[in-house]
Amino acid sequence: MRKLSNNYVWLQFFPSSGNFMLTATFNAEGDLVQCYYDIARKISITENGIPYCEDLYLDVVALPNGLIFTLDEDELLGALQQGKITKEEYDHALLEGANLRDSLKMGTNHLMNKVQVYYDFLKSI
Repeated sequence: MRKLSNNYVWLQFFPSSGNFMLTATFNAEGDLVQCYYDIARKISITENGIPYCEDLYLDVVALPNGLIFTLDEDELLGALQQGKITKEEYDHALLEGANLRDSLKMGTNHLMNKVQVYYDFLKSI
């Protein structure tokens, strides 16, 4: 958990079995502001135990009111055109983004459903 200016807090999740990283942002009152998902090529841990993700450019933002946005599709396409990613990685990012949006719309995304509980728990200890 990282405290930011104006008392905003970021809580980051690196699911070892997932293809995305989540940064959840909370305001000074402890209310969820947004969930920002980075679609990832890979989630891993360094030798020193620090989690990281290899970003695949595409991002999905979910707001508590149910609105969902897909960001940086142009960056994803540009990365493909510039040879920074393969066609398979491009397709993977699009598929993962679609799967993520579907889980958010259907209310089955575990992290989105529990992120406030995790934040409240961490604040309590």
